[in-house]
Amino acid sequence: MHLLLDTHALLWVLLADPQLGPGARHLVERGAERVHVSVVSLWGVAVKSAKGSLATDARAAEAALVRSGYLLLDVT
Repeated sequence: MHLLLDTHALLWVLLADPQLGPGARHLVERGAERVHVSVVSLWGVAVKSAKGSLATDARAAEAALVRSGYLLLDVT
């Protein structure tokens, strides 16, 4: 199974937010063959960070994605 995380799900995974339910968290962490994230989600993280509404930034988020083995999807 392949998953595509939207921006909210990505943030919930990265920040260990309980808004991502246990079933979804299990799929992301152990159940999916591949987890994909659009670079647009990283842009959303950058915007939220610049506004001061998010304690992380896009570079830290991207590094966490790479460490987790998630695949970034380009805008083409």
